[in-house]
Amino acid sequence: MDKFLAGAPVTLTIPLQDRLGNPVTATAVEFEVLDRYGAVKQARQAVTLGGDSVTVVVASSANDLAESVPRDLRTVKLYCVIEGGEATISKSYAVEADAVLIVGVHSLQTLEEAELTAMDILDVGDWDVIDDEDKVRALADARTRICAMSFNLLDIHRPQDDVGYVPEGVIGISKGPSPWNIKDQLGDLTIEQYNLLPEKFKKALRMAQVADAAATLTPDPVEQKRAKGLILDTIGETKQMFRSSRPVNSPVCKKAMDYLRDFVVTGSALKIGRT
Repeated sequence: MDKFLAGAPVTLTIPLQDRLGNPVTATAVEFEVLDRYGAVKQARQAVTLGGDSVTVVVASSANDLAESVPRDLRTVKLYCVIEGGEATISKSYAVEADAVLIVGVHSLQTLEEAELTAMDILDVGDWDVIDDEDKVRALADARTRICAMSFNLLDIHRPQDDVGYVPEGVIGISKGPSPWNIKDQLGDLTIEQYNLLPEKFKKALRMAQVADAAATLTPDPVEQKRAKGLILDTIGETKQMFRSSRPVNSPVCKKAMDYLRDFVVTGSALKIGRT
């Protein structure tokens, strides 16, 4: 699918063919632009015929994105007047914000922050040579898996040097329920709530996100074999033995979980802070 920057005009040349590739002989053509939900972003208007294709210009305003939306779909729908009726042809494309990773929406850091975070992590595989598009996808995927774990901010006062320190009045009070109960997920927090989380926890989240994204982009062959339950790997005369037990099943890779270890406890629920 073609991608364009949000807020910019887009010019598309669309062949006059149906979905099976058969030519559509049109005497007149109109087009409109829709979003993913079918709402009209650019009203229906005539377009000049040009042989076996038409060229449409989508206005910049039709490609605008809301502040918290990193990318969206646009569909140009052609209405072709043909003998005996009307035929429709659709062409879709994606529009993306300049900063496609939005903190607190579908990432725990921007791409630039992730590059900085990666400098503090030993062995990030091929991270430095992987293109930005793949990094963005891997980081968004890592954030989704991190948020699959349920977190509960322990609403008790701790020394400021404690990893679970929460300033009073910032994200809860010393008595009563916390704004985040055991059933809530990190992904449910608003941007404002996310920004109020303890910085030590957010740093661990950033480290975990990059580590997990790097593991996705450059998988550890040993971990892959262990995950499949392989006990003995033989290549020629070389044999490699693995433990008979499979690694602990986790939404994220082992290194990512290591960064979160001070903040989560395993069991029926995962909680922020030690218990």
